[in-house]
Amino acid sequence: MPVLGICLGHQIIADCFGGDVSVGLASQDEEGAARVSLSEAGRTDPLLGTLDHKLVVVESHHDAVVSLPPGAQLLASGARCPIHAMRLGSIVSVQFHPECAPDVAVQWAARGGYDAAAVTQKLSIYDDYLTRTGLTGLTLAAGFVQAAQS
Repeated sequence: MPVLGICLGHQIIADCFGGDVSVGLASQDEEGAARVSLSEAGRTDPLLGTLDHKLVVVESHHDAVVSLPPGAQLLASGARCPIHAMRLGSIVSVQFHPECAPDVAVQWAARGGYDAAAVTQKLSIYDDYLTRTGLTGLTLAAGFVQAAQS
């Protein structure tokens, strides 16, 4: 049965299977949007391989997976977060939020005490990319449903 972990789910999966999660370092905080690149394994992955190999994704996290669990494959990474996506058998997990619209990310940032105007500004820089991020979420959801049905 396939499993898709998002954000905290990504971190819990890594921790439970022997990876390492760094908690609360300002250097790994990401609010708003981030550039993410698929690895070679990510480009050929059945789920992530249908996406652009360079993405801009919606982010809201303060903890990050910093080492893969044994047997896991790195699927995507970014400048502040080295393990943005991974696969371990039928489990795929992502640090970013494919389910989140940019306006929701601004609300999360404001609730977390971050400067909502700054996050809005950052998101606006990547506006055309984030339109594709919406497609990223839909593409991941469709691929996940297909994997679950097979």
